[in-house]
Amino acid sequence: MTSPSFLGVDLSAPLAETAAREPDRPAIIFLKGRKETSWSFSRLNAETDACCRGLSAIGLTRGTRVALMVRPGPEFFALTFAMFRMGAVPVLVDPGHG
Repeated sequence: MTSPSFLGVDLSAPLAETAAREPDRPAIIFLKGRKETSWSFSRLNAETDACCRGLSAIGLTRGTRVALMVRPGPEFFALTFAMFRMGAVPVLVDPGHG
């Protein structure tokens, strides 16, 4: 999927570039309690591509505003990068708010 730019800055390009250059390097290390989850740049990029396909399949397109309410974790980053890559506009909502 091609990466559109916003104000001349492609926010998803560094992810794809780093995944190509250093695929096994850790991109995200997420700690929850005693459990550690780690995703490499390759995995984050692949998950981002999968999210792009899924979001496209349900009709999201460039410029679509999307309320994103996801608990902190690797999935948050994959979804956010996917929206940047697609040109959708994430509106971040903190799920911790009542």
